[in-house]
Amino acid sequence: MEINHFSHHHRLVLLDQETGTDQSPKHYCSGCDEAVEVATYSCGECPFFLHKKCAELPGEINHPLHHKHPLVLSVLP
Repeated sequence: MEINHFSHHHRLVLLDQETGTDQSPKHYCSGCDEAVEVATYSCGECPFFLHKKCAELPGEINHPLHHKHPLVLSVLP
């Protein structure tokens, strides 16, 4: 499966198997900065990885402790 995600300018492909072995370097999610292992979107053109769970986060939420306006998920440059 492929997706377009607002946080990256290339298409991302879903990898369902482990992305590394003991001999290969670890990759880290560009969303949460944790190591990627399974169910991760990967860019075929550059070293960009995004957990499936991070890719599926809502772009906007309403939080009871911040009720004046919604909180928006954004990308830092």
